[in-house]
Amino acid sequence: MGNTLLFGIVLVLVGLVSCTSTVQHNAVPPSAAYKTDHSELGLIGGSVSKYYEWDREKFNNAVHEGKTVYLEFSANWCQICQKQELHLKAGFAELNDSNVIGFKVHYKDDETTAEHQALAQEYQVVYQHTKVILNNGDVVLKSPEGWEKDRFLSEIRTVQMTHG
Repeated sequence: MGNTLLFGIVLVLVGLVSCTSTVQHNAVPPSAAYKTDHSELGLIGGSVSKYYEWDREKFNNAVHEGKTVYLEFSANWCQICQKQELHLKAGFAELNDSNVIGFKVHYKDDETTAEHQALAQEYQVVYQHTKVILNNGDVVLKSPEGWEKDRFLSEIRTVQMTHG
Protein backbone atom coordinates (compact mmCIF):
# COMPACT_ATOMS: atom_id res chain seq x y z
CA MET A 1 0.00 0.00 0.00
CA GLY A 2 2.88 2.35 0.72
CA ASN A 3 4.30 1.86 -2.78
CA THR A 4 0.89 2.46 -4.33
CA LEU A 5 0.50 5.72 -2.40
CA LEU A 6 4.00 6.82 -3.34
CA PHE A 7 3.36 5.92 -6.99
CA GLY A 8 0.09 7.93 -6.92
CA ILE A 9 1.84 10.96 -5.45
CA VAL A 10 4.55 10.77 -8.13
CA LEU A 11 1.90 10.59 -10.88
CA VAL A 12 0.08 13.62 -9.46
CA LEU A 13 3.33 15.59 -9.21
CA VAL A 14 4.34 14.68 -12.77
CA GLY A 15 0.90 15.75 -13.96
CA LEU A 16 1.12 19.05 -12.09
CA VAL A 17 4.58 19.80 -13.41
CA SER A 18 3.58 19.09 -17.01
CA CYS A 19 0.37 21.15 -16.67
CA THR A 20 2.23 24.03 -15.03
CA SER A 21 4.91 24.12 -17.71
CA THR A 22 2.27 24.02 -20.45
CA VAL A 23 0.30 26.84 -18.87
CA GLN A 24 3.39 28.97 -18.42
CA HIS A 25 4.50 28.30 -21.98
CA ASN A 26 1.14 29.24 -23.47
CA ALA A 27 0.21 32.01 -21.06
CA VAL A 28 -0.25 35.49 -22.52
CA PRO A 29 -0.14 38.46 -20.16
CA PRO A 30 -3.43 40.39 -20.34
CA SER A 31 -1.76 43.54 -21.69
CA ALA A 32 -0.11 41.55 -24.49
CA ALA A 33 -3.27 39.74 -25.55
CA TYR A 34 -4.46 42.67 -27.67
CA LYS A 35 -1.16 44.09 -28.87
CA THR A 36 -0.88 44.94 -32.50
CA ASP A 37 1.73 43.32 -34.69
CA HIS A 38 3.64 46.53 -35.40
CA SER A 39 5.21 45.00 -38.51
CA GLU A 40 1.80 45.38 -40.19
CA LEU A 41 1.71 49.13 -39.64
CA GLY A 42 3.06 51.34 -42.38
CA LEU A 43 2.37 50.68 -46.03
CA ILE A 44 -0.71 48.45 -46.15
CA GLY A 45 -1.49 46.12 -49.03
CA GLY A 46 0.43 48.04 -51.69
CA SER A 47 -1.78 51.06 -51.05
CA VAL A 48 -0.42 54.59 -51.19
CA SER A 49 -2.49 55.52 -48.13
CA LYS A 50 -0.37 55.07 -45.06
CA TYR A 51 -1.02 54.19 -41.43
CA TYR A 52 1.91 54.36 -39.02
CA GLU A 53 2.77 54.07 -35.38
CA TRP A 54 3.06 57.65 -34.08
CA ASP A 55 6.00 59.45 -35.68
CA ARG A 56 6.45 63.17 -34.97
CA GLU A 57 8.58 63.81 -38.07
CA LYS A 58 6.13 62.13 -40.46
CA PHE A 59 3.26 63.95 -38.74
CA ASN A 60 4.95 67.37 -39.09
CA ASN A 61 5.76 66.68 -42.74
CA ALA A 62 2.17 65.65 -43.48
CA VAL A 63 0.74 68.78 -41.81
CA HIS A 64 3.28 70.96 -43.66
CA GLU A 65 2.28 69.32 -46.97
CA GLY A 66 -1.42 69.99 -46.27
CA LYS A 67 -2.40 66.32 -46.07
CA THR A 68 -5.43 64.98 -44.28
CA VAL A 69 -4.08 63.47 -41.06
CA TYR A 70 -5.95 60.79 -39.15
CA LEU A 71 -4.99 60.17 -35.50
CA GLU A 72 -6.26 57.02 -33.80
CA PHE A 73 -5.85 57.09 -30.02
CA SER A 74 -5.78 53.43 -29.15
CA ALA A 75 -5.11 51.26 -26.10
CA ASN A 76 -3.64 47.81 -26.65
CA TRP A 77 -5.83 46.39 -23.85
CA CYS A 78 -9.05 47.72 -25.45
CA GLN A 79 -11.00 45.11 -27.42
CA ILE A 80 -12.98 47.80 -29.26
CA CYS A 81 -9.70 49.44 -30.36
CA GLN A 82 -8.34 46.16 -31.66
CA LYS A 83 -11.51 45.34 -33.64
CA GLN A 84 -11.63 48.88 -34.97
CA GLU A 85 -8.00 48.72 -36.12
CA LEU A 86 -8.85 45.86 -38.49
CA HIS A 87 -11.51 48.08 -40.12
CA LEU A 88 -9.11 51.02 -40.15
CA LYS A 89 -6.38 49.08 -41.96
CA ALA A 90 -8.92 47.81 -44.50
CA GLY A 91 -10.15 51.38 -44.99
CA PHE A 92 -6.65 52.72 -45.58
CA ALA A 93 -5.99 49.94 -48.09
CA GLU A 94 -9.21 50.70 -49.97
CA LEU A 95 -8.81 54.48 -49.78
CA ASN A 96 -5.51 54.38 -51.66
CA ASP A 97 -4.98 58.14 -51.42
CA SER A 98 -1.51 59.65 -51.03
CA ASN A 99 -3.02 62.80 -49.47
CA VAL A 100 -4.20 60.86 -46.40
CA ILE A 101 -1.89 59.63 -43.66
CA GLY A 102 -2.81 58.02 -40.37
CA PHE A 103 -1.08 57.48 -37.06
CA LYS A 104 -1.79 55.15 -34.19
CA VAL A 105 -1.20 56.98 -30.91
CA HIS A 106 -1.07 54.85 -27.77
CA TYR A 107 -3.49 56.00 -25.10
CA LYS A 108 -3.22 54.89 -21.47
CA ASP A 109 -1.62 51.53 -22.19
CA ASP A 110 1.79 50.03 -21.50
CA GLU A 111 3.24 51.61 -24.66
CA THR A 112 2.06 55.18 -24.00
CA THR A 113 4.91 57.70 -23.96
CA ALA A 114 5.07 61.25 -22.65
CA GLU A 115 4.74 62.42 -26.26
CA HIS A 116 1.55 60.35 -26.68
CA GLN A 117 0.16 61.87 -23.46
CA ALA A 118 0.99 65.40 -24.62
CA LEU A 119 -0.74 64.75 -27.95
CA ALA A 120 -3.85 63.47 -26.17
CA GLN A 121 -3.89 66.62 -24.05
CA GLU A 122 -3.35 68.84 -27.09
CA TYR A 123 -6.39 67.34 -28.82
CA GLN A 124 -8.37 66.95 -25.56
CA VAL A 125 -8.72 63.19 -25.92
CA VAL A 126 -10.26 61.62 -22.83
CA TYR A 127 -11.17 58.16 -24.11
CA GLN A 128 -9.45 55.39 -26.05
CA HIS A 129 -10.56 54.73 -29.65
CA THR A 130 -11.00 58.47 -30.13
CA LYS A 131 -10.10 59.60 -33.59
CA VAL A 132 -9.05 63.08 -34.64
CA ILE A 133 -8.90 64.19 -38.27
CA LEU A 134 -6.83 67.21 -39.24
CA ASN A 135 -6.83 69.08 -42.51
CA ASN A 136 -4.08 71.65 -43.05
CA GLY A 137 -3.23 71.20 -39.36
CA ASP A 138 -6.72 72.15 -38.13
CA VAL A 139 -9.05 69.73 -36.34
CA VAL A 140 -12.03 69.12 -38.62
CA LEU A 141 -13.47 66.08 -36.88
CA LYS A 142 -13.14 64.39 -33.50
CA SER A 143 -15.07 61.27 -32.55
CA PRO A 144 -14.87 58.80 -29.65
CA GLU A 145 -17.21 56.35 -31.40
CA GLY A 146 -16.10 53.01 -32.79
CA TRP A 147 -15.98 53.08 -36.57
CA GLU A 148 -16.09 50.32 -39.12
CA LYS A 149 -14.39 50.57 -42.51
CA ASP A 150 -17.31 52.20 -44.35
CA ARG A 151 -17.68 54.93 -41.73
CA PHE A 152 -13.93 55.61 -41.85
CA LEU A 153 -14.02 55.92 -45.65
CA SER A 154 -17.11 58.13 -45.56
CA GLU A 155 -15.66 60.51 -42.96
CA ILE A 156 -12.29 60.81 -44.74
CA ARG A 157 -13.95 61.44 -48.11
CA THR A 158 -16.29 64.03 -46.58
CA VAL A 159 -13.36 65.85 -45.00
CA GLN A 160 -11.50 65.89 -48.31
CA MET A 161 -14.51 67.15 -50.28
CA THR A 162 -15.34 69.80 -47.69
CA HIS A 163 -11.82 70.92 -46.76
CA GLY A 164 -9.57 69.60 -49.52
